[in-house]
Amino acid sequence: MKNGKIRRIEMGQQEIYKFLKQNKGKWFNSRELSKETDAAMSRVTNALRVMLRYEKGLERSQMRKKGTGYKWRLK
Repeated sequence: MKNGKIRRIEMGQQEIYKFLKQNKGKWFNSRELSKETDAAMSRVTNALRVMLRYEKGLERSQMRKKGTGYKWRLK
């Protein structure tokens, strides 16, 4: 604990994968995944990057507007 605050538990790609699997077919951006899994944004984006490279079921949407970012889901 630092300054009375409990540190967030860092989540790995397995937890992100489990969340996406439970919500199969639904699209989420990195911010939504971070909020839903209570993981740091950097941890989520890193996990998604690794999963995109090695997981065949992960799908990334095309950016529709500049600055909106990608949305992610499991096929």
